[in-house]
Amino acid sequence: MPKYFTNLYLFLLGIFLFVRVQLVGVLTVSEISLIALIPFIGARALLFAFTNPYIKRIIGFWALYFVGLILSDLVRNTPIEDLQRGWAKVGILGLNIILLSYLTQLKTRPITYFLWGFALSSLFNDFLIYPTYSDAVGRMSFGELWKMSTGHALTILIGLLLSTGLLGRSLMTKGLIFIGLGIAHMLLNARSLGGITLITGLLAFTPPLYFANLNPNQVYNPRLIITLLAGLSAIYFFYTFGASAGYFGELAKAKYIEQTGSDTNLILGGRTESVASLTAISDSPLLGHGSWAKNQQYILLYLKAQRVDRSSYQGQELLRQGYIPTHSHLLGAWVEAGILGFLFWLVALVSIFKGIIYCLSNFKLQNRQLYLFIFVTLIWDIIFSPFGLERRLTNPIFILLSLSLLSDYNLLSAQRKKFIHTPLRKPQPAFTPQPPAAYHA
Repeated sequence: MPKYFTNLYLFLLGIFLFVRVQLVGVLTVSEISLIALIPFIGARALLFAFTNPYIKRIIGFWALYFVGLILSDLVRNTPIEDLQRGWAKVGILGLNIILLSYLTQLKTRPITYFLWGFALSSLFNDFLIYPTYSDAVGRMSFGELWKMSTGHALTILIGLLLSTGLLGRSLMTKGLIFIGLGIAHMLLNARSLGGITLITGLLAFTPPLYFANLNPNQVYNPRLIITLLAGLSAIYFFYTFGASAGYFGELAKAKYIEQTGSDTNLILGGRTESVASLTAISDSPLLGHGSWAKNQQYILLYLKAQRVDRSSYQGQELLRQGYIPTHSHLLGAWVEAGILGFLFWLVALVSIFKGIIYCLSNFKLQNRQLYLFIFVTLIWDIIFSPFGLERRLTNPIFILLSLSLLSDYNLLSAQRKKFIHTPLRKPQPAFTPQPPAAYHA
């Protein structure tokens, strides 16, 4: 497939990500177009996936995840409708990884075209299409829309513009722009997005030599861990001080008081689903509870943590649906597919963390701040956000981005080692011209 066609296709893949079709469940037009490519590139994509060591590893853990889900469903006797939805969710995830790895050839440039399409499409959807729908159903305020979609897409778009040099070329300029965006997100009550963007901006101000010797293949690095913990702690105290004092608005102050009441910390107060999901995991850590697992006893734990009366509308609706609350890729996979589901997302987390290390150690990387923002966001999503529809496509793209950076790093390192260990050629004796032989008549 020609490169220009692939790049255009990946751009359109991002553009049509938010167009949904109701078939067997809900699919995006982007996913349908990928499925339609299977007869044309399926065999080559499989060959690429199983011959590339980076893709083969992630696909191996995905296969274990799928097997774990199947076993859990068979043992738990999951209803056929929930079983189909669960298998489709995990199956399409793996299919997207295989097909996208072949289309991108594990290179960063094709992935950038997808990011352009994704950001532009998201903003178009938010500002032109969604307001009409939202007014009709009375569903979402501007602040909620910013937190859920617009702020994230705008940050990616600004990161892409920064990589072109249109908004500034220096690392300090990029850092200041991301810090400004982070404060704007905080003021609009997008707390996690604001914190992630602030971290991305602050990392631009670390001295170049501080991260110069980091090795992406060595995940455990005390210096890096201490730096990230210090940054997270600073942002945590910055937000708690600002929110409690009302600097981020009355809505943020009320939310902060609500989530930190009854001796609950800010993180657990905002993710009380973890109380139910961790209990469910402890009850069945190896096997899990099956696709779209249901059990009202865990919902009651969640309602108690939320301080919601079970007789209220919210309580009755949750009990009627019966699904175990998770709100996390990692914990959701563990609840449904057991330990094998957890292992897949753990391996993905390690790959993403390696991508962060590569970005930190390479100050000349053109898209450094953009990639850092994407990776930190993905880590947050895997730990604290549900695995939604669009993430079946965006998560594989972002995981492949981290693997492409790791592949480039290892290839360059191998070339350097080969150059260093190549023995020098033995010096040849200098050429000494000889006098011409005597002419014999």
